Amino acid sequence: GSENPAQHEQQKASVLSLKYTDQQLIYALAKQPFSSLNEVVDALRE
Repeated sequence: GSENPAQHEQQKASVLSLKYTDQQLIYALAKQPFSSLNEVVDALRE
């Protein structure tokens, strides 16, 4: 998409900062397709 690597790394850091385990994150990703890591963050925060 239009995301640049710096934005991608920043978003990834935001996901990691939520202190979810990799297993929980993978499960969240598997449950529903996300178009961006921002959507992952929003879903995990709900």
